[in-house]
Amino acid sequence: MKKVITLMLSVFVFAGNGNAQLYLEPVIGFQTDLINSSHFNQLNSAIQVGLKKSKYYELIFQLQINWPISIYSHDSSFSQNPAVPLFANAKKTMQPFALSIAAGNRTPMLGRNTNNIISLIAYGGVAYQKIIVTYQYDKSNYIILNPDKSQKRIGVFLSCGVEYMRLLKNGRAFIQVIIATPPVGKEMNYPSSFSFIAPLSLNAGYSIPIKRNRHGK
Repeated sequence: MKKVITLMLSVFVFAGNGNAQLYLEPVIGFQTDLINSSHFNQLNSAIQVGLKKSKYYELIFQLQINWPISIYSHDSSFSQNPAVPLFANAKKTMQPFALSIAAGNRTPMLGRNTNNIISLIAYGGVAYQKIIVTYQYDKSNYIILNPDKSQKRIGVFLSCGVEYMRLLKNGRAFIQVIIATPPVGKEMNYPSSFSFIAPLSLNAGYSIPIKRNRHGK
């Protein structure tokens, strides 16, 4: 993880030394999981730095946090105590959290000479995912057979998507649709009813120009 961050910072410093236009880009959004039947959902918040050297290509560095939207369900719990019912519902809460750092590119495909630009975007980096599982039930009298447990993973991921950008007088507004892989890593060390998230994201952001050059917007 530290090596990846150091490499990204080195690339950023090297690219920033040239004649590039610099943008700071706050991003918010929503994403839903494409793998699990539970359909984990998250709220996105990110900060990006864009380095634009020409109208044909832009380098992007991103730090993103995905905030959990809790999922509630029930599992069955069992008791050997004859004084209480044999079965009872156990309330289960699952909360998916993620953090990622990535480098990517924005490649205009349509409208690069206009104020409305359609671009392909792609990222690669390192992601940390943790799916927190908690239960609420009478633990003094009941047990859950094969309960789900919290799982976490850190690993490399890739993502790609399409972006619409509108050039404005004092910046740029954009909307993105992005699909990403789960982080690559070791298999879960415990059998679970869920797997790590492969999200489909809808994001919106704004580019704040920090440094201008002759290329303009």
